[in-house]
Amino acid sequence: MKNSLLFSGRPVLQQAENRPLQKTIREYRRAKNTVIMMEEPVHDVKNSSIADATILHRKETDMELKAGMKNSITINVTAAMCADNLDSQLPQVDLPHVFSTPSMINLMELTCADLLAKNLEEGKGSVGMAVEVKHFSATPEGGRVTCEVEIAEIDGKKILFNVAASDEKGPIGKGTHKRAIITKK
Repeated sequence: MKNSLLFSGRPVLQQAENRPLQKTIREYRRAKNTVIMMEEPVHDVKNSSIADATILHRKETDMELKAGMKNSITINVTAAMCADNLDSQLPQVDLPHVFSTPSMINLMELTCADLLAKNLEEGKGSVGMAVEVKHFSATPEGGRVTCEVEIAEIDGKKILFNVAASDEKGPIGKGTHKRAIITKK
């Protein structure tokens, strides 16, 4: 290809018809969506190589994230995770001493966040956007709870997970959780 930069014999940047490659304007997404931008204008495109470009960054949601990726975390239920462990600022209600719904949701969120943290570039993180979960079985203090999550859908910076929790007796909760990729400051 006459008007392109080549990398391993493949075009990396193509010149727009009748327009030169311009400094820091042209972008090209390779298979892993590395953004390549020109440091300097390239006048001799035919004899240029990838060395004439600078790899600036990878798009965060396209690093290694794919639908179907999974993660799981198993915990032991402590007294602090039980429904009757109320903050003094909250209404004091007589609740059973079992794994609380907020604790289950927290475990689901953190299992999703852990999967993302293992696969995002440095400086990127995630925040929760939505949770839709049903908690349908009680787990007593001392029980073991396993949370399993799977990426169901990736839409730009938004990641939708299927989430499920179970204890020694079987399923205790399931639903979906959505997270957004952010740049940490």
